[in-house]
Amino acid sequence: MNWTLPLEWMDVPPKKEDLPDGFILIKCDAGYKNRSTGLCISTETNIRNYKDCLQKRCCQGPVHAELKAIHLALIRANSLSNHFHHCLIYNDNLYAHYFVHGIWIPVRPYISEIVGAINKEKRKLEEKGVSVFLFKTPAKYVKRIDKRAKNARLEREDEKLKQIAERKRRVIATIERSEGIAITITDEGMFALSSDRSTQYQVSIRPLFCECSAWQKNWGSKKPAAVYARALPCKHLCALCCKLNLDVFNVFSKPIFRLD
Repeated sequence: MNWTLPLEWMDVPPKKEDLPDGFILIKCDAGYKNRSTGLCISTETNIRNYKDCLQKRCCQGPVHAELKAIHLALIRANSLSNHFHHCLIYNDNLYAHYFVHGIWIPVRPYISEIVGAINKEKRKLEEKGVSVFLFKTPAKYVKRIDKRAKNARLEREDEKLKQIAERKRRVIATIERSEGIAITITDEGMFALSSDRSTQYQVSIRPLFCECSAWQKNWGSKKPAAVYARALPCKHLCALCCKLNLDVFNVFSKPIFRLD
């Protein structure tokens, strides 16, 4: 991308009150920890402050989070593009700027994907006749929104802890319902008898699988990667874990404790 900076602003990016008419300033930042991310952007002109935009996301790392914030800033700019001709975006993460400016070529797919999305939003603005300038600014320029982004991240962490607690409660309840379910192991595989002993279901740990209607309804048509990442056990799989002396919480640790 050709993010050309005006010479007079190379050393000291302008403040809101220094903006000429037709300019909009969007400050963006991310708060990141353990994949939980808060994004915040503020939008200003020389005569108006718009309402801050806050989002909670799951990101793959701090640079990914900052790139998400830049992308959100561009989406915001596109939504307001009828009101200005020049857009300034402030962000304080150097590595994110290296990717956006093309100094670094992304290798990881999720970085490549978000850089591509940034390019797409910038092209939309340019097609509307809007020039876009991305500034790497000192942290003090985005201090207020950095704090709001961190608060959003803390809120997301709290939400995820509650979700994990609820998943654990559901798994414990399923383990309790699995008591008394008989498991047989034959040359053809492993099988669980229904509670009333009227139906036999094939079950498996590798891959995760059960023939029961509950499992088939939720996961029968899903790809193995999705099952491994998101499926909580049915009572027959809980019974199988007990039969094999496996900890259900270890076997299903990824979906139970996931943060996305």
